[in-house]
Amino acid sequence: MADILHNIKIYEFDLKGMFNHKKKVLKSNKALKINSNVTYVPINFHNDSLNETFHNIKLKLNIPTFVLWEGVAYFLEEKTVYSTFENLSNYFTNTLNIVFDYAYKDYIDGNLDYYGASELAKELKMIGEPHLFGINPKGMEKYLFKLEFKIMENSTAEDLESQFLVENDNLISKIHGFHGIVYCEKN
Repeated sequence: MADILHNIKIYEFDLKGMFNHKKKVLKSNKALKINSNVTYVPINFHNDSLNETFHNIKLKLNIPTFVLWEGVAYFLEEKTVYSTFENLSNYFTNTLNIVFDYAYKDYIDGNLDYYGASELAKELKMIGEPHLFGINPKGMEKYLFKLEFKIMENSTAEDLESQFLVENDNLISKIHGFHGIVYCEKN
């Protein structure tokens, strides 16, 4: 994988505190290496303008772009998630591919019957970082259609378990039952 990424410029957008933590972890483990192709760009999705940030770092807008947006959307308010998609869509003028994970709206609305839901909700409440945004898997196509994205794949928690966590016809591990991953594209 490192060979594939050797000539690709990677930008990672996150809170400054998260970058400091990641760098500390990477430096503490000699087996891990900080990729020199990665530019860390601090941003607070709640307060900072994504397009302004892109402009400030002179991010090219006319090349095919891949965005991996994981572990973020469900911590944001719905309007921030929507505006992030709008900003990405409006900024990049070539093919835009996005892979992102999401929480189910049922869970956000209080359904803690999913595997791992009550434990995680309790933990997130204790640290003051609850999940705020969610979409149920069947509503994802309509949501992304409004933003002119086409779903290439929408994997539920069950899909991910059966695809990645089955060995010799046995489920070897489980993931939170209220998460999915979407791959979408806009041309």
